[in-house]
Amino acid sequence: MTDVTELEARLSAALDRISAGFEARGQRVAALEAQVADLEAALARQAEDMARIDGDLQGLRATNDALRDVNAKLRAANAEGLGDAKLIESGMTAELEALKAARSADRLEIEAVLGALEPLIKEAS
Repeated sequence: MTDVTELEARLSAALDRISAGFEARGQRVAALEAQVADLEAALARQAEDMARIDGDLQGLRATNDALRDVNAKLRAANAEGLGDAKLIESGMTAELEALKAARSADRLEIEAVLGALEPLIKEAS
């Protein structure tokens, strides 16, 4: 009879260990699911940011192209003696400001990309 009692105790202890293992794994899975949800939310925010930046960049590039065309026409008119120096200067100033804005937008885009890569680099290290 002692053998049966001893076997029951060992079997009960083994089942307790198995149950504890499943509970621990369940907690780990829940933690992983929470991390995945956080990462998905961060990815969605980054995708929205990138779409906004891309839209801004496309508009900025179109503006820069238009400014370059206007300035080319102003320079051509000036070469024919029809141009106004102040008009050309204002066009050049506008083009310079547009180029500065484009550079700033490019910098924002780079910062967004680096911000997205930073957690991956830390994780890989």
